[in-house]
Amino acid sequence: MSSRDAAISGLPLARSAVARTRDVLRELIDFRVRSLPVPVGVLRNFDKVWAHFKQPVMPIDTFGLFPRVTTLQELLTSIDSVYQGIADTLADANANAIFRDPSESVFGPRTKAFVLRGPRVAGEPPPGPLWPDSIYFAAGFADLGPLKRAEITVHECAHWQNNQLIQDNAQPGFENYQKMDAGLALLNAWSYSQFALDCAFGRALPFADNE
Repeated sequence: MSSRDAAISGLPLARSAVARTRDVLRELIDFRVRSLPVPVGVLRNFDKVWAHFKQPVMPIDTFGLFPRVTTLQELLTSIDSVYQGIADTLADANANAIFRDPSESVFGPRTKAFVLRGPRVAGEPPPGPLWPDSIYFAAGFADLGPLKRAEITVHECAHWQNNQLIQDNAQPGFENYQKMDAGLALLNAWSYSQFALDCAFGRALPFADNE
């Protein structure tokens, strides 16, 4: 099975994780304090937002990814809009058109997937018939466990929404992930993939390769 085929076969699991994440976000977007105490589940889910997107200090600027964020509702809605884009990318027709096997190794054996979209930067192959804008699943992706493949697929789909702005700024488990502010977190692909793992699987850190 090619890496692309492995990604396609894993679409249901990736879509399910994103759907669960959007359910959590919709609950928080619609939440209003009508009585105390606040339900424990709501507090726990807000804690997950703070863990991966950080407690916001308004206003938040994101270099054009979103309009200036000035309220909690705008923050949650902005996050959800990226997951809406991820869900659209994970639709069968879109994934079949966008997902590809790379024609050659580009970024080394540790890279399991990567996105080429928009203006290319130094080190990336130039656009053309061999390297169209796509999400590429490299050699070794098919050997990963199903949960890890779903994690990577969601992560790359976060990049796909705006590959010039949503980048790998800070990785879960490292100090910079804890210390980044909300503005940087909104531009961090790891925040979107890890928040989805937290919502769908209660997973605070990435999966191991064999999971």
